[in-house]
Amino acid sequence: KIKPRKQYEVNGKMKVSPDSITISGAKEELDTINSVYSEREEFVELDKTISKMMNIEKRNNQDIFYSQDKIYVTIPIEKFTEKTFEIPLKIINLKPQYNIKVLPAKVTVSFMIAITEYNSINESKFNPVVDFKDFNPENDIKMKVTLPSTPENIKSIQIDPPFVDYIIIK
Repeated sequence: KIKPRKQYEVNGKMKVSPDSITISGAKEELDTINSVYSEREEFVELDKTISKMMNIEKRNNQDIFYSQDKIYVTIPIEKFTEKTFEIPLKIINLKPQYNIKVLPAKVTVSFMIAITEYNSINESKFNPVVDFKDFNPENDIKMKVTLPSTPENIKSIQIDPPFVDYIIIK
């Protein structure tokens, strides 16, 4: 269990070394083993990357042999901060018989990002859209705003407003 301190998050993947171990023993016993785990440990109030040697959780069978007794685990922890952009909305999959205008024409995209990566993200990485394919002007009062793709290194994405009004221009 990993619980970073407030404003801190796991940034990236946990690293385990070695990434695999060899087990040997009776075929009947080995056929029942799909994976090997480390002993459980709780990491709380983390505010920096932690590296720790951890024991392998072994079965209570003395006929199973493990190539390693321990693994080395690294959990990357970084301080995160909020970043916000105001970005124009795009309308996709608009049917030819329609001409619409959305209000507001821009939305605010907010997210959490590691301080060390703050300058690596700009608004060109985001493309907020309203998709006419999922919309029925006879039944829907507002259009839902979505982000078809987002950078991997951000968390807690929010779009404001999440729905926009529209005007059909004839």
